[in-house]
Order: sequence, then structure tokens, then C-alpha cells
Amino acid sequence: MLSGTRTWLKQSVTVKPYTGLNDYAEASYGAGDSVACRIQLTDEQVIGADDTLVHATAKILVDGSASVSVSDKVTLPSGEEKPILKLNTITGPAGATYLKVLYV
Repeated sequence: MLSGTRTWLKQSVTVKPYTGLNDYAEASYGAGDSVACRIQLTDEQVIGADDTLVHATAKILVDGSASVSVSDKVTLPSGEEKPILKLNTITGPAGATYLKVLYV
């Protein structure tokens, strides 16, 4: 992460990793991990992971080293669970990922 970027991440969300489908073909998730972040409320349409137009209500910025996938689920500070609709990675000057943007 670039110097100083970590100071932006003063909030936290819980990321629950996707573990597969259960016996009823429903998505199941593992135990969540708390991740430092910055939550920005938004009202925008983005092209989702499945190449469809989706409506995002928040952008969550997390450290680039955080283990996050577009199939995971996020629990916001309010307790609301939301799927990750899109995941963007931002690379630094050296080519390493220093920030991930989750659209929920």
C-alpha cells in the first residue's frame, strides 16, 4: 500500500468468503473477517462481474493485500449483508495492487 493510504481506512466491514453451494444449490459463506476500509455512499450504475448493468449503493475501499473476491459477501457496519457486485484493483507505480474497490 502506498504511504499514507492506510490512514484513509478508518471504518471496517466483515467479509465472508464464498465457500460453494450447499445441498439446496444456495451459496454458502465461511466465517467473516473484519477488514479495515473506507465506505463511500454512491448511487451509480456499473458493469458488474457478470457483464450486466447493476446499481451500486456504496464503494468500499480496502487494502490491496486484503483477501477479497467478487463472489464474497460484505456485512456493513449497519449489519446489512450485501453481495459484491464488482471489484476493481488499483495498482501503484511499482505495479503492485495497493487498493481494491468493492461495489455493493
